[in-house]
Amino acid sequence: MTGISAYLVYPKSTSVTVQGALQGIEVVGTTPLTAVDVEEVPNSSANGITLAVSLRNESGKTPEDGRLVLVVPSGAWGSADGCAPNALVCTPDNQPGFKDAAFTFPGQWVDAGSAQSIARYEVHLTIIVSDISPNLVQNAEYIATLLPPISVTEEQVQQHSLQYTAVPVNYSERVQGGENYTWKEGRVPVVVNGSAHFVYSSAGDLQSAVPQTLNTGIDLSIQDKNTNLVFIAGTLLGIAGGALVGAITESLRAR
Repeated sequence: MTGISAYLVYPKSTSVTVQGALQGIEVVGTTPLTAVDVEEVPNSSANGITLAVSLRNESGKTPEDGRLVLVVPSGAWGSADGCAPNALVCTPDNQPGFKDAAFTFPGQWVDAGSAQSIARYEVHLTIIVSDISPNLVQNAEYIATLLPPISVTEEQVQQHSLQYTAVPVNYSERVQGGENYTWKEGRVPVVVNGSAHFVYSSAGDLQSAVPQTLNTGIDLSIQDKNTNLVFIAGTLLGIAGGALVGAITESLRAR
C-alpha cells in the first residue's frame, strides 16, 4: 500500500519539445515595410493553428506582386499535396519533409496611425494552417517555444534581385499562466492578456533566415513542489522496501 502511495505522489511532469510546427515566414514585395506582427492561436477544430499576420509601412502602397510564404511540415492541410484554400500554390521546400505555401497580400491597406507614424498603414492576412503543431507547448512545470525565422525581402525590379531588410517583429503565442514561468534559454517574452510576445528582428541575410530560435522556461514554484514530491515518494518507497525486507525475513524464520 505504501508503494502505491509513492507512485501516486510521484510527479508526472516531463520537459516539453516543439515538433511539427511552423518553420518560417517570408514576406516578399516591392514596398518597404517597417514592421511585421504575427499572432499564433491554437485552432482545435482544424487540428492546427490560426495565423494573423499584419504588415506595416508608411506609404500605404500595396506591394506589386507581393506575397507571403509559410514553410510548414509536408503533412499540413492533410497531406504532402494538401494546400490552404486561399493559397496561391504549395510546393516542396528545400528542407526534406516541408513545403512552401504562398499567399497574396490583401489589396487594401488601412490607415491606422498618425502622419508621423512610420507604421501608419497596415494590412492583415489570416491563415488557418490545419494538421500542424503549435510553436509553443507547455505543461504545469515546463514551457518551450520555437520561434520561426521571419524574413522580409524587397524585390529590386531593375536588378532582378531580392534584398533582405531587417525590421522589428512581434511574434505572439497563446500561453496559460505565462507570467509564472522563468525563462532559462532564449528570449524573455512580455506576457499580456494570455499571450506571450516575443520581439526580435527579421533576418538580415540568407543565413539568419534559416535557423529557428528555441526558448525554454520553467515554473519554479511547481519545480519546488515536484522536488518535495520526489523526496516524499522516495521516503515512501524506502518505507515500503523496509517493510518488504522485514516480511521476507520473518517468512524465512518461520520456515
